[in-house]
Amino acid sequence: MSNIPWTKEQLFKANEKLRAKNQRYKQVLEFYADPENHDREVDYGKDSGLKKSNVDIDRGFKARQAIKGDTNA
Repeated sequence: MSNIPWTKEQLFKANEKLRAKNQRYKQVLEFYADPENHDREVDYGKDSGLKKSNVDIDRGFKARQAIKGDTNA
C-alpha cells in the first residue's frame, strides 16, 4: 500500500470537500425543484398581472454560485 500517493488525512479532507460540494448542489436543486418557487401571484398593478416567481427573480444565481463554490447561494 505504499504506492498510494495520499495519506488518510488528505483523503479525509478531499472527501469532506466533496460532501460539502454535493450538499450545495443538493440545496440548489431543491430550490429549483420546489413547485412553490415557480408560483406566481396576481398583481393587478403590473402590466402582465403577475409577480415574478422566486425562480424568475433568482435567474440562475443560486446555481452559478453553487458551481463557483460560494456557500452563500
